[in-house]
Amino acid sequence: MPEYPKPSDKKPSPRREFLKIAGLSAGSAVAAGTAPLLAEDKNENDRLQDQFFQISTFLTGHHDLDRALSNRALTALIAVDTHFPEKLQNLQQALAVEKLTDSSLLRTSPIGQDDALMATSKTIVSAWYLGYAGEPASHAMEDNARFITYSGALMYRPTMDATVIPSYARGAPSYWVNPPATIKQD
Repeated sequence: MPEYPKPSDKKPSPRREFLKIAGLSAGSAVAAGTAPLLAEDKNENDRLQDQFFQISTFLTGHHDLDRALSNRALTALIAVDTHFPEKLQNLQQALAVEKLTDSSLLRTSPIGQDDALMATSKTIVSAWYLGYAGEPASHAMEDNARFITYSGALMYRPTMDATVIPSYARGAPSYWVNPPATIKQD
């Protein structure tokens, strides 16, 4: 019976050694060359996310917005409109110039007279309150709407103490027969 060499006895072929070294060298060069670019993209993305979160907080008047939902909303808005980052930057600059303290002053400020800035503001507020970005098409197979959140949409907050967020089942069978406790007390 022929005796086969043990794996530890085998010498690696020069060709394999060359390919390993070439691969590692190329990989290292690529990683070293793109690392600063990736860091720059990450910093720009972080700056944009912070900017969007601050503007969202100002426009909605809610200081307890979820940061993950904010990032998700920003991603959805950019997917719907690739020029959204520039529009956000324009709105941020206008807000900085006007130094508004409350979003209710927006309409009476010069920002309120600028259709593009107001459209950007409405787009942001709509995304937060409706839980999606874009325009859903009710009778079409495709649209540009992007889902952000259902239960986290701000539209449910005003009535949260009296109603549950709508879903397929709000309670046990026949839950609707008896009036809610809040109506009995009123």
